[in-house]
Amino acid sequence: MKRGAEERPSSRKRARDSAYVGTPSATEPGGRLSIDSLPVTPASGPAPDFLTVPGGTPALLPYHGGVSPVPSPTKSQGSTSPGEHAKVAVRKLQQPAPVINLNHMIGKNYKRASLHDLADQTPCVLSGLEGSERLLGAYGIMTVYDLANWPPYRLARAIKTLSEGESTTTGRVPGSRMNVHCAFETRYESLTFKDLLPLPLSSMVSLGSRSDDDFKHFGIASVEDLALWKQPAWAEAISALSPYEHRAN
Repeated sequence: MKRGAEERPSSRKRARDSAYVGTPSATEPGGRLSIDSLPVTPASGPAPDFLTVPGGTPALLPYHGGVSPVPSPTKSQGSTSPGEHAKVAVRKLQQPAPVINLNHMIGKNYKRASLHDLADQTPCVLSGLEGSERLLGAYGIMTVYDLANWPPYRLARAIKTLSEGESTTTGRVPGSRMNVHCAFETRYESLTFKDLLPLPLSSMVSLGSRSDDDFKHFGIASVEDLALWKQPAWAEAISALSPYEHRAN
């Protein structure tokens, strides 16, 4: 065999040595280590793709014809292990996306708004109140939140609710001081809760005679109609739930 051929390593040995990366060695110039002579210990974790030498330096092993990636720094360096990254990714995939919506209650231009945003919008964002901003504004209703807390609506709803607990057979107990005199005109003071429900809106002290005509636009002609008005109920629900809404920074 020729002298040059004896000194030149075989192509198979060069390919094998080039597949490994290690720390420089005094016994092998150039810093290349053979996997046979490298003192290695298996890395922690299931089915490792690499081995580590004492001191923490990785020695990469071929994997399906390639070289496995360099492992992430250790926890002592302040980073997260690949296993923890995988667990976080799996948890994110398992979390269902929110599906709540108000598509049948609000205008199409506000379907991406949050509950907080809706509460601050004009009541015209609610279906059925389109174009009524000026009319409602005359009664101090400027936002959805204002509609939810509008005193005449809350009064009518309270009358409707309490009428269900009223007895028409036993009557009022002598000496009772229960009354709503400040809510209705004097001539209605002797009426029961049930008798107050059919009264026109103008019977309420907080509303004038104009209210009877103004609210016919919404199909509201009585105290009971006002108590059952669905748009203020929607506004009330939006305002009640908005504090429970997570707001991303």
